[in-house]
Order: sequence, then structure tokens, then C-alpha cells
Amino acid sequence: MAKETPGASRFEPLSVLWHVFAAPQTLLVLLALIVLVLATGSLIPQIPSQAMSDPRAWLALHTGLFGQGGDLVRTLGLFDVYRSFGFRLLLILTGLCLFVRLAESAEVAWRVIGRKPWTPQALVSWGNRPPQIWLSSTLSPDEVRARLDRFLGERHAWWKEVSGPSGPSLVAGGRRPVLWARVLGYGALLLALAGLAVEGNWGWQGEQWQPILGENRALGHGTPYSIRLDAFEMHMGDDPRLQEYPSQVTWLEVDVELERAAVGVGHPTTRGGVAVRQLGYVPLVRMRGWDSEGRSLILETEE
Repeated sequence: MAKETPGASRFEPLSVLWHVFAAPQTLLVLLALIVLVLATGSLIPQIPSQAMSDPRAWLALHTGLFGQGGDLVRTLGLFDVYRSFGFRLLLILTGLCLFVRLAESAEVAWRVIGRKPWTPQALVSWGNRPPQIWLSSTLSPDEVRARLDRFLGERHAWWKEVSGPSGPSLVAGGRRPVLWARVLGYGALLLALAGLAVEGNWGWQGEQWQPILGENRALGHGTPYSIRLDAFEMHMGDDPRLQEYPSQVTWLEVDVELERAAVGVGHPTTRGGVAVRQLGYVPLVRMRGWDSEGRSLILETEE
């Protein structure tokens, strides 16, 4: 039976996972995958949110754009990559990697300004094989330190002593502002990624709405407001030309009427940080059809 010695190292999954996310190669791979997904979404038409209720009809309409790989596109769900579970998981992993890189960079920068002493364990954050230089000299330790100080000072580098039982050691690096610039860079990327996640899941996004009289529509993500179109008027001039075409709407909270407002081109109505604007008007006819087997049909007109 094997017996563990006090000095033997144990396998720690969290520590291994931390080092994996701290590796620069991991961040490069994740960023490359994000670029690949973005390129895929640019080359392959993505289904709009309005067509999510009947994706088969939208796919049938764009069969020609998919070409020979249409079946593969449908099977892999490449027509909706931005809402896929894999893309969201990729964003989460990228966020974790950026957070770990931010923590590692901030710790190194904090040690450099002298707020935290250097230890041999701190060098692990530089990877399993940090760059090392072994010096052997007949000079005294003080003379060696003085010459190293002069050598690194001429190159505007910093150095700190590393406390440890193995003898005198030093750690050196580039200019201090570069270290803090790295911290700010990782922090900015992490904030941008978090902003995209919040905007995509909880933020309000503009969407065109072509209502009919009496139709309601919920507004925003998680807001209690909805709006109802009560009337649409067309005011003609003496020419006779169309001068304006305002709409009368009602703000609702659940089923309770809050207020009535007029909306026109250049005159929006707002409530609770949500704005409703009228862009124009156009006659609209909505038709949907299915065949005997329940498959969606595409209706086309000469226009």
C-alpha cells in the first residue's frame, strides 16, 4: 500500500483549472473561436427574431442562399448561431479566462509596486517554465545586486527580491506602466463582454412593429409596460397632399391603462426609459398558409 509523504504534492482540480484559464494560449483559442462564429454569422443569413415563431418558413424562403450545404446548416443550427447554447458557453468561458488573466495581471502589478512581497509561489503565475537566469560570480552578493540594479535601471526595468530559503533571488520585468496597461486592457475586455451579455439577455433592443387597430405589444425585457394602437389618422392639406399622419396610443401596465399619447414622425412617446417612435406608414397584408402535411408555404406576389 502506498503511503503519501508530507512533501508530496496533491492533485487539486481547481488549481489546475485556474492555470488552464490563466494560460495565454487558452485566451487565444477562445478568441479565435469567437471570431470564427462571428464570421459564420456574417456569411450565413441569421434568422430574425420576428421569424422565430415559424423558422421552417424562413428556412424555406432562404434555401437558395444556403446552396449545397443547406442540410448541414439546418442540422448544425448555423442559421441561429448567436442564440445557440454553444456560443453562449463560449462567451462564458471567455469571460472566465479574462477574469483569471485580470486577477493574475493585477497581482503581478500589485507586487511590483511593493504592496505585496514576492515569494517563490508567486512565480507560479508566470507558468510552469518562467524565464530564469542563473548567475555565478566571485563578487559579493551586495556587489552583484548593485551591478544588476545599474544594468536594469539603464533599461528602465524593475526588480524585486524574492524571499525564500534557496538563496538570494531576484525577479525583474519591464516598465511598470505596461503592467497596469495590461490590467486595464483585460478589465475593459471583461466589461465589454459583460455589457454584451446584459444587453443580449436583459437589455431592450429596437424592433419594428406594424400594428393593426386595437393590437397590443409588450415593450422591453422584464418591463410591465405594453402599448396599444387606438387610432391612426391621415391629415391632408389644401394641395391636397398628406401633411402628417399621427397615431393615438395607450400605455398599459399589465391590463391597467396608464395614459394616452399621440405619436408622430419626430414626436415619440416615452415612459420608464422606453421610447416608441413612428417611422412611417405602409399598407400591410399578412397571410400564412400550410399544405396538407402541415408544412409552411411561401406566398409570393408579382410585386
